Order: sequence, then structure tokens, then C-alpha cells
Amino acid sequence: MALQAMNLRVNLLSEPLGIDSPEPEFSWQLLSDRNSVLQSAYEIQVSSEQFTATTKLIWNSGVIISASLGLLNILDLHWPRAHVISGDWFETAFLIGSSELSAHWVTRKPIPKQSEDRDVLYFRHKVDVPDKILRARLYATSLGWYKFFINGVNIVGRQQVPRWTPFHHSIEYQVYDVTVSMREGHNILGAIVADGHFRGENGGLGHRNCYGNQLAFFCLLVIELQTGEHISCSTDESWTVSTGHIVRSDPKAGEVADFTISSDWEHVGDNASKKRSWEAIEVLQQPTMNLIAEETGRVDEIRRLPAKKSWWSSSGKNLIDFGQNFSGYVRIKLHGKRGNKAILTYSEVLTPDGELDIDYIEPVGKGQPQRDEVILSGSDCDFFEPMFSTHGFRYLEIIGIEELVPLSDVEGVVVSSQLGSITEFKCSDSRLERLYKNTVWSFLSNFTDTPTDCPTRERSGWTGDLQIFSATAVLMASDVQSFLRRYLRNLSTEQWADGRIPPFIPSGDSEFSGVTFLSKLTASSVGWGDVSVLLPWLMYEHFGDTAILERQYTSMKLWVRFLEDTAKKNRSWTRWLWGCSKDIEQYIVDTRFHWGEWLRPGETGLLPMLGNLFLWPNAAVPTAYFAESSRILSKAAELLGYIEDARYFKDLALSARAAWGTAFVREGGSRIGYDKQDDYVRAIKFGMLSEREKQAAVDRLVELVEKANHHLGTGFLSTGDLVPILCEAGRVDTAFSLLLQNSSPSWLHAVDRGATTIWESWEGYTPDGKASLSHNHYALGAISGWFISGLVGLRAETPGWRHILIAPQTGGSIVHAQGAIEIPFGKLACSWRHETGGSTVKIDLQIPPGTSATLRMGPCSIPDIGSGHHRFLYCDQENKLERT
Repeated sequence: MALQAMNLRVNLLSEPLGIDSPEPEFSWQLLSDRNSVLQSAYEIQVSSEQFTATTKLIWNSGVIISASLGLLNILDLHWPRAHVISGDWFETAFLIGSSELSAHWVTRKPIPKQSEDRDVLYFRHKVDVPDKILRARLYATSLGWYKFFINGVNIVGRQQVPRWTPFHHSIEYQVYDVTVSMREGHNILGAIVADGHFRGENGGLGHRNCYGNQLAFFCLLVIELQTGEHISCSTDESWTVSTGHIVRSDPKAGEVADFTISSDWEHVGDNASKKRSWEAIEVLQQPTMNLIAEETGRVDEIRRLPAKKSWWSSSGKNLIDFGQNFSGYVRIKLHGKRGNKAILTYSEVLTPDGELDIDYIEPVGKGQPQRDEVILSGSDCDFFEPMFSTHGFRYLEIIGIEELVPLSDVEGVVVSSQLGSITEFKCSDSRLERLYKNTVWSFLSNFTDTPTDCPTRERSGWTGDLQIFSATAVLMASDVQSFLRRYLRNLSTEQWADGRIPPFIPSGDSEFSGVTFLSKLTASSVGWGDVSVLLPWLMYEHFGDTAILERQYTSMKLWVRFLEDTAKKNRSWTRWLWGCSKDIEQYIVDTRFHWGEWLRPGETGLLPMLGNLFLWPNAAVPTAYFAESSRILSKAAELLGYIEDARYFKDLALSARAAWGTAFVREGGSRIGYDKQDDYVRAIKFGMLSEREKQAAVDRLVELVEKANHHLGTGFLSTGDLVPILCEAGRVDTAFSLLLQNSSPSWLHAVDRGATTIWESWEGYTPDGKASLSHNHYALGAISGWFISGLVGLRAETPGWRHILIAPQTGGSIVHAQGAIEIPFGKLACSWRHETGGSTVKIDLQIPPGTSATLRMGPCSIPDIGSGHHRFLYCDQENKLERT
């Protein structure tokens, strides 16, 4: 096979429509059946049409001597449609903003005396096309979530658009190729707009109207005829508006559908018995937010789940089990008399009595149910799937129907962002495989639109959860880079002028609704706000993404400056009592609110929260993060050429580290902070100790783990690093005893109890058998990243994976492990297996073109392994590693 370029991307997307960046990024991978393939040079050619022997180029990079599989920021866009020589294509967004192709935001006129508008709006317009169509593009967005219909066909499908951004600042528009949907002659255009994140319930407290209380729609349809003529149609005063069979729809609380109302676009809203009709629209004054192009894949259906069981509960309710906790909705056939109401309620768990549990989710009081309501038409059957609402659930409860719903009439639809291929992992212990699958399911459930904590109670993009899990996320799916870039762009937008960062992104705060008390209180928390520094650096290390460092550098610097000012200008009452010297105390962060380690085993969160805020601030955690973020910022500054900043923040990191050591390290490292497991994990991971202190810290950590009978004692911030730290310190025995523990608190406790996702707390249930807190949080599943980087042993030795370190960690009762991940260069895989007797290990490797690797087993290593398939044999008794 000749060497081929494949998987060509523009701005990390395949064949994107509507690119608005002035300097696009090209990237690709190499495909070859030869071994040891490295790229030495490349050339990119671009044309406005498909390539032929006579195609005229509109741009040519020329031959560039480079091994890089990415060409960044070299091209000024000035054409609407371009093809790259591999055959892939992309389109720019040149039409948006053109003065002759303007569109207006349209809405319904306010209804007098209506206290709260929760109606779903239907917009309609007619357009005539005079000739055959060559090409048609739709540019659309809304204040709320929308669907767009052409001649009755939904061209958006199940996608949730627009993506959640800080709507008071910017809103994404979408571009659709609607060439085959339009027809010569008469066409009916329609749009349905529902609350979405703009007006719907957001956060654990269910705040509504965060960005506004009036839905609106915006679109521009551009048609190129085969005659060469262009015609356009945009939202303006000629459109009409009404209501329809989707009466109300909230992204979290649920949807109300009335099938007695017509859904035909020719007649929707004309049902006389409902007294609805098409009305003139109102044009909104131009909103202040910017229209921006999409830069990552949309939320969409990714798979379907068959129902596993349907039965009547003891209280007479139809319950359905899908066998898997997930984020999505149901597609269901419902039978009943006209006007009857079917109520569909969703939950992750059942009560001990076998009924649907809707009270477990809230830490205090009863939770608001996730619920859809359907008014039946009385026809043979009504086919229902919510159009603008999703739920986190495994179980469905149905009331208001007379007959048991058969399994063939219902299925679950899983929705998530388009994240590409999912990493493969297998090993000889099926419980670890299940734990990994549980993490994947929680990852998919919560990487929807923005990284969230859970798909049920809050759906908030907690910064701490992502900071903890991001190192696992980049290993788990192939296309998370663009997703994380969008998150960081939102973070920069919402960061406060003094550097503080809201506890979740997007925050839901706006000029319309104001800043919530929770944001004001917790925007200072370390471990959460540090995602602004640690995530861009992680993306540089994993993807070789220097562009994200450049783009986020100001945000990174603002956060560290905030921590620096907090340490210098504020002093807690505890430091007044201690009488710390000024040289030390100006680098100690012990004021303002911090979440701390959060949810250690047995902790509810409330008491530690009050303690951190009022009673005895734990400065060990904030000061360690202050030192680490300062160190990372200095490295980013050096890489970007900001030499003075690099020196300043390096000195700041060293000073903070020294102050932390003086204040919190005792007895040569054998006592740190509050003497919890996480104190030692954090100190070792951040490199806060001398070699002598590090050994003492490792010994104390092992002692604490053994004292806990090989149970976890960590919370959110440190759990993912506990086993890797022990292994890297040479305490493999302790690490695997901890990993394979199956009584609470442990990872496998939930697996043994039948969990199909990761729980928010270690316990998951109260002693009397009732569920507690969320059963679909990814944070405590961060250990799954080590299954790939440690157990299988796939690590980037240089940023971007050009040079790879493969160092499988054997131990415990595990005799086999394998994994395959998609790195920027292609597929990287490793499989190892103990031979009978256990003294030798067989290793199979697949190295992608453009890279080289070092294999390390015990004290042995083989460097400079080229691309291709390779096999090795390691004998630990002889300390011998060789090719086979």
C-alpha cells in the first residue's frame, strides 16, 4: 500500500460547513502497511471545486519540510467553498454578516397578563423557487432550542441546537446543506423553538429565564439556481407564528405534547377547538450577543437501547427497565382514548419496595421529577419521543394507560456530543472491564453540550469535575479536543475581571438574571478554578495544541494572579493565631471559599463546606494548587516566548511551594496537612516534596491505606491519582489491593452492586437500602484513565504523542490487559498477557505512522520502535526483553 493521507480535518472537523475563523487549521493522519514510517514534508493544495487534472488551484502551501501532521494558521479565507486534494471539502461562513443578506430575530408578540410564558413557538413561511436548484444552504439559530422543517421534514433531527454558550455574550449558528430538501416551486419552511438552556431550568435549583424570557428564531436561506442566479429568504415581518402539539418543553423538567392538535405544517395551529391560529410575528430589537460558528460536533443520538423488562409494580404502575443508566429519552407507542393523559416519569433507581424512586437525587428534600406528559389522540397509537427534552435514567414509569407496554413498543435513545471513536479496554478481571464501561457511560452521559456533573439533578458544567476527569476524557474518545476548546472559550468569556471563575461553565449568570449567590460565594475555589490553567496544559501535552495555550494564556494568568492576590492581601484568623512570618504567609491561600477535597468517604459535603467557609479553612489544598498552577503557567509562558512571565511565575511557584512545605509538612514528610490520604497524593503528584520527604510521604500513604484495610480515603480531587502514585512509587502491591477492593469505599463496590455508571458518592445507598445522591457522575471514575495509561501502559513521552512510552503495569491478579486509543497520529494499541506460569509476558504493539515508541518492562527497555505491528517477550526472572 502506498502512503496515504487520511482523516483530513479542518478546524478539527470533517467536511465542516460555516467556518468563520480567518486562519483555519488543517490536520491529517497517515495510512501505510509499511513499518517505521515518518513524514518528512507535506504540501496542501486547495481549489474551489472537486479536483480533476485541469483543476485550477486557489491556494497552495508549497512544500513544507516538517514531520507535523497539522498545518496551523497560514491561510486567509476568502472563498465560500474549498476542496483539499484528498477529496475532502469545507465551506466558510462568508454569508453571515453580509449587508445584502441580512436576517432578523423574530418572536411572538407578548401575551398581556401572562405571568410566565412557557409556550413552544411554531414559525412558518412560504417560499417559491422559480427554477432548478444547484445548491442551498440554511444558516439558523434561536433563543432556545429549535428544529427546522422544510416541506414537513425535520432537517435538524435529534440534534440539540444551539449549543449552550454564555448567551448574553455569544450564540452559535448552524449551517445545513438543504439542497435535496428544497424543490422547484412551492416550499413551506417551519421552525419550532422551545426553552432550551436559554429560558429553561438550569442548575440544581432549577433557575429559569437565565438569559431572557422571550424565545426567538433567526435564519437565512440562500439558494443558488442552476441558472447562476441567487435567491435568499430570511426571517422578517413576512413570517407567521403560532403554537402546536408540543405545548411546553423544558430541557430538564420534561415535555408536554398534545396529540389532539395537528402536527401538519399546512394546518398546525388551525384547530378550531383549541382556538389557535397563525399570527403576525414581532421583530426583536437586534440582540447584543455575537453570532459565532460552531467549532465542535453537536449533541445527537449515538445509539439505541432495547427495553429489557416491562412489568406492573405493586402500586399498579407500568415500569420499564432498559438495563443501563444513560442520558437520553424514549421512543414509545402509546394507546388510549382521545384526551387521556399518559405520564412518563424517569429515574436511575427503584425504591427498596420496587417503585420508581424520585426522592433520592436531592441532598435535602424531595427532588423534582423528570417527567413527560402526553395527551393521546385516540388513534390506533400515538408515537411519542420528546423533541426538546432529555433525561438521565435507567427506569421509566408510565401511568394513565390501561395495557402493559410491550418491549417491542419502546426503546431508549442515547444522546451525547459527537465525540468520535471510544477507546477500547479489556483485561482478565471482568469487574475492571465493567468499571471502565461504567465510566464510559458516565462520560457519554455528561459530555452533552457542555461537560456536566450529572444528567439528572443539575446538568451543570462544574469546573472541578472536568478538572479531575479531563486527563481521562482525552484518552477515552478521539474527538474531545474541539469539545474542550469550546468549553475553555466559554470559560474565558465568563471569567471575572479579577480572575475568579464561576463554579460551572456556562454559569447561567447574565445581565438579564444577574449573578447568583452561589457564583459569588464559590467562584474563588481552587481545584475548580484551576481548570483554567491545568486543562489548556493537558491539551498541549496530549494533542500538541499550542494554539489553545495562546488563546487561553490571558485566562490562565488572570486565575494565578487572583490566587496570588488572595494570598498576599487576605489572612485568615488561623494564621493570626499561628503568627506565621510575613515571608511565609503571603504565599498561603487560606481565605475565601474552597470546596476542598470534597466528598471523602463518609462525608456528606455540607459540614466540610461550612468548615471551609467559616470554621477552620484548610489552606493545604488551596496553597498546593496555587503552587502547581503557578508552575504550569510558567511553563506555558516559556513555551509561548513570554520570558519575563516565565521567570516571574516560576519564582512564584517556588515561593508558594516553600511556604506550603513550611506550613504543612512535618516530621520529614511523614505528616502532611490534615494527615488524610489525599494530602499525600496531592503533595507527590504536584512535586511539592524533596526526595527524602517524598519517600516518607509514600510510606505514610501506604500506612493510611493499610490502616483503612485497603480502602479509599480520597474524595473528588485525588481519587484518580491514588493508584498511579502508589505504582510510580514502587508500591504496586498496595495499589492493586486498593484497586481490587470490593467493599465500600472502593471502585468495585458499586460494580458488585450492579452499577452501570459511576456514582456521585462512594456509598450510593443509605444503610437502609435507599439510594442517595446522583448515580451518574463521572468524577470518581477518573481511575479509568490509568487503565489505559498505566495498566495497558500507553503514554505520551513528548507533547502530541510523536514519541510514545509504552510501559504496562502488571500486578495483582491481573494476567492480561489490552487497549487501543486514537491519538493525533492514528490508532495506538498494546496488548500484554502473562504466559502459563507467570514468569514471561507477551506484548503486542501497534504504532501509528509518524511516531516512534519506547517499550519499558521492569528495568528493561527497547527504544526507537517504529510504526507498524511488533511483538515482544519479557521474562521478569531474567530481566530480559526481546523481539519475537
